[in-house]
Amino acid sequence: AASQVAAQAEKRQRAGATCPGSFDVGGYGEVALVPTGWHANGAPVEVLGSGELVPHMDSRSYFASTCTAGSYDNKQYLALNLLGKTLRYTTDLSGAGCGCNAALYLVSMKQNTKPSSCHDYYCDANNVCGVSCAEIDIQEANQYAWHSTLHTSHDHGGKGAGFGGGQGWNGPRDFTSEEFSPG
Repeated sequence: AASQVAAQAEKRQRAGATCPGSFDVGGYGEVALVPTGWHANGAPVEVLGSGELVPHMDSRSYFASTCTAGSYDNKQYLALNLLGKTLRYTTDLSGAGCGCNAALYLVSMKQNTKPSSCHDYYCDANNVCGVSCAEIDIQEANQYAWHSTLHTSHDHGGKGAGFGGGQGWNGPRDFTSEEFSPG
């Protein structure tokens, strides 16, 4: 009975759900955003009229071919074929200070048929929502540090490169502040 009450409450919360919007990816076409946690009180990732994405603290969203408000469908997530192609984007990290991680990464959500404990088919190399999959961390950064890492589905540490990380950081530091720094 308690699980039915919780399911009904979640359904009511999702009833007012809206999709954040879509934007154009050069060389691919229109991409829809699907937010994580339809019922979460946090600020979503916004899509501005110019096509810019504006993430807010603790927000996360997924690239998809379409967004169905209030529901998750792994078949709607994108599985970009980037072989022989270039993924190019511009990011503004000026509002991301120490301790903040502004991330862009690729995971196999379209191929994942398990809803996961997050209920949105999320998977990654660290098994965050109970399902492991390969992960490519293109950007884990703030205005003072940048790291990129490749992971197999069960390789938590991965193979990475980067700059920064603060005192006591024992991760990779493969380039200098002349190659990456604020301003």
